[in-house]
Amino acid sequence: MILHEPNVSVSLDDYAALAQLSGAVAALRAEAGRLVPIIGKRTIWMVNSAAQGGGVAELLPAQISLLRQLGLDVRWAVLDAKEPAFFAFTKRLHNLIHASPEPPPEAGDQVLYDDISRRHAHELATMVASDDILVVHDPQPLGVGTLLTREVKLHTIWRCHIGVEDDTPATRSAWQFLQPYLEPYQAAVFTTDEYVPDFLRARSTIIHPTIDPLGHKNRDLSLHKLVGIL
Repeated sequence: MILHEPNVSVSLDDYAALAQLSGAVAALRAEAGRLVPIIGKRTIWMVNSAAQGGGVAELLPAQISLLRQLGLDVRWAVLDAKEPAFFAFTKRLHNLIHASPEPPPEAGDQVLYDDISRRHAHELATMVASDDILVVHDPQPLGVGTLLTREVKLHTIWRCHIGVEDDTPATRSAWQFLQPYLEPYQAAVFTTDEYVPDFLRARSTIIHPTIDPLGHKNRDLSLHKLVGIL
């Protein structure tokens, strides 16, 4: 595992300065005042598969920075897997969850997935403390959290950013593979209710996707800059 520090300068005050968000920021700070003492000195670990490229790597730096400003100890751990076959397989899982007609997982895929997950779980076990909170993002590091809970007592959440509304042989093969790894997780978070598989429904909640008005991609562009980008 590699620990990364978010390289962002955004602050809650920046969001509060926007009229349409000032009330939401005030409510967030009030809720943090209630919940941060309950979380106490526990560390919240965000675990994903890449420090750059992809939506999760894009959203985590700002999210971690804002959570720290609310008084939480949040750290970011990233898989350090060099094996191309691992990412080729997890990309296949990703496609299957999106109902793409990929080959279903095989026994060799599970051996590879378990080997990589076990190695990273051992590494992360030297960093986390009992009773910490583990938030694992998407299928790639899911097995890491599964195996880690055998070594350390943790509060575990799986954050799934992907999915499709359809139930197909492809999606069923992916969820059948992932289901045993999800058994130790106490909660799961999806972006819409239609993405939640039946076996996770009792443990799942929804956080709808949102647009960050201060994100570089979402800022208003002048005509001059638009033409330059095009």
